Amino acid sequence: MKKFLSIAGITVAMLFAALLIAGIILYSKKSVRFLLAMTDMVKPKDFTVEETTIRIGTEDIPMMIYRPGGKKVDKYYFMLHGLTPESYRHPIMLQTAGALCHATGRTLFLPHIRGSVEWGRPLTVIAKEIADIYLALRKTYPGEYNAFGACIAATGLLVVFNTIPVEQYPDKMFLYGPFFTGPDLVEFYNSAGVELDYIVRMTNALYSDKFKEEEKKVISRAIFASKPGTTDRAEMSKILGEELYRRIDTEKIYNPQVALLGKSAILSKGRKIPHTTVYIIHSRGDNIVPFTAGLSLHNFLLQCGVKSKFVGTGIFMHTQKKKSLKKIAIEVRDLIEFLDDLFAENE
Repeated sequence: MKKFLSIAGITVAMLFAALLIAGIILYSKKSVRFLLAMTDMVKPKDFTVEETTIRIGTEDIPMMIYRPGGKKVDKYYFMLHGLTPESYRHPIMLQTAGALCHATGRTLFLPHIRGSVEWGRPLTVIAKEIADIYLALRKTYPGEYNAFGACIAATGLLVVFNTIPVEQYPDKMFLYGPFFTGPDLVEFYNSAGVELDYIVRMTNALYSDKFKEEEKKVISRAIFASKPGTTDRAEMSKILGEELYRRIDTEKIYNPQVALLGKSAILSKGRKIPHTTVYIIHSRGDNIVPFTAGLSLHNFLLQCGVKSKFVGTGIFMHTQKKKSLKKIAIEVRDLIEFLDDLFAENE
């Protein structure tokens, strides 16, 4: 009996050791570290965050720098935040920055893009400022660059880089839920029959001539009062008043600047094909920017001769569909393969 217990104890110890080794090997994969950090299964702290500024013309642009272990490295990620009141301080952007820094060991630059939700600032002006920031960073911090953008900022990266010398493109672009063209996105918003997040409608109202300047000031206050996540419509109604709230909610979605973002804004005709590889990930259940938009962008880039890779997923994002364990396992496998390629470094 004692011998049996001894053998059993050794077997359990060996099994535990095998699982521990397997876990260590699995966690050594950058893709796995990134996914675990993005799903809150681990909370990495192996990086430092510095709040600083970068001088662009006569302006000092606020910026966060994430450094792995506090070390300075010559490999970087340029990150572009989306159209949210929290801008570069949005919780998801901060989580993504930390996850990327933890997984890749690269230094990350997360600048504040001014006017991302305020009215009256043309997208062309915003795009030029983003390009100026990126080029200034490349000059100040020479090295290898990748880039990350989500939703409208994902497509925004392509639009911005289309205005700079091809030689200055990043090596890889990680695009999370991008749209394809402005007209397609506007058509989706007006015909898809989905309930849009109210912040989309408020942003739309800021660019509409149906609202007076005083009303737009109230709308701006409401936007900045909104919290991360799904916008609280009841709270917005209190700030806006019932009549203005209703008018915003029934106004047709149309942004003349977004509507101008066609294929040529992503890649100008006759332009030299950049060396960049574009990595697109999109949720099949996305009702903010449809899954087909990301796939269409991927196909367009391939047709133009740009190296592009695409993965669709129904987990971790907007989907609410139940899936079998087998399907989840397949999706995780595909996602890990996609991220392994994205995070692979050029030797």
